[in-house]
Formats: sequence, structure tokens, C-alpha cells
Amino acid sequence: YTGADRDRIGAFGAAHGGTLFLDEVGELPPAVQVQLLRTLESGTIRRLGEARERSVDVRIVAATHRRLNAMIDADTFRRDLYHRIAVFPLTITPLRERLSDLAASARHVLGRYDPNLRFHADALRALSGYAWPGNVRELANLVTRAAILAEGDVIHAQDLALKNESFGTQVDTGDERVRLALGICAGHGNLTAAARQLGIARSTLYRKLARMGWNRLGREALLERAEQLIAK
Repeated sequence: YTGADRDRIGAFGAAHGGTLFLDEVGELPPAVQVQLLRTLESGTIRRLGEARERSVDVRIVAATHRRLNAMIDADTFRRDLYHRIAVFPLTITPLRERLSDLAASARHVLGRYDPNLRFHADALRALSGYAWPGNVRELANLVTRAAILAEGDVIHAQDLALKNESFGTQVDTGDERVRLALGICAGHGNLTAAARQLGIARSTLYRKLARMGWNRLGREALLERAEQLIAK
């Protein structure tokens, strides 16, 4: 097979005796989920081209932005794999729920790009007034873009190109479906809170969701759909 002239130990082999970080584990296709579960259950791997199995001792740390419980209900993520990796689950709250960390996070990203740049106070106020539907990845991209566009060594609010709204976004909020999705995310899937964010009655929000076919979704599935729509 291609590459048979070289020894390829693979990710589990390289992490033997240490830790393997699996980012976005919720994106794994079904066939890979089966392979991962088999390795976690048996503690062995079989290298490509080998007949024998090798034992591995690896600590697994997995992360995902997906709601795995909703994926399990939709039969897109294996329940047995979830219970195998969710030994000590840790939930990191969205950036919009920990705005006290925002300034430090933004300065960290900016310092990695150019340690000579700094934020003006109006830029930090603008960042704090944003709902961050794209979470920390959006923050990193936005700060990097602002650093590129800034004139001089100070980044001002206008360099960020943000809409200072309760759940503002770069997405075209003229699309009602996107606007509703943003309200749902801002309300963390709670329809009463989402309606309050959108400035409409809960009954009105429910009718709009019914037209979208979302009215029968549970809270987790509703958030999943909203986040997917915003990400498009």
C-alpha cells in the first residue's frame, strides 16, 4: 500500500503513555465512531498493514461544540461511544455568558498577532456588547481582522465593524430565520427568554417556529438547529 516503506505509528501510538486530544468529536463519521469505540474498549490498535494488535495506554480528552445528546436522539452519534468518553464531562459556557473573560481573551489573541497593538476603551465596550454567536473562534477571527485593518497601534470600535446590539452579528439579520435563530441562541433555547430578546410575544415566536417546522423540537435540538443556521 502507499507509504508502506515508512513506519506510521498513528495518533494513538504517538500518544501512548500520554494524552490524546480529540477536537470536534461530534463530527466523526459513523465508521470512525465504531473504530474509536473498539479501541477505547479493548485498549489496542492495529497499525495499517500489520496483522497483530498493539496495546496502548492513552488518556482521552474530547471536545465538541455539538450537542451530543441531541445527536444521539437523531441516531447520528453512538450512545455507547458517548458514555465511554463522557466519564468527567465539563461544560464550558459560551463566551456571551462569561463576558468578564472577554477583554483578557481579546488581548491574548491580539498579543499573538502583534504585541505592540492595544485596544481602545471604546473597542472593549463594543466587544462586550456583542452576543458572539460564533463563540471564541469568531472572537479570534474578528480581532485578527481588526489588527490587520487598524491604522496605528490602537484598535478602535470602528475597526471591529460590529453592530452594538443585544445579539448583534455580521450575519444578515434581515433574514427572519437567522434573526429567530439568533434570538434562540441568546435565550439558550428557552422560548420565553428568546421571545424577550427578539421583542415579540412567546405565542408569536411559537407560530413563527411552527412555520419553520421547529415547534416540536426539544430545547437541545432547537439550539442545535439555530446554531447550524447561524453558521451557514
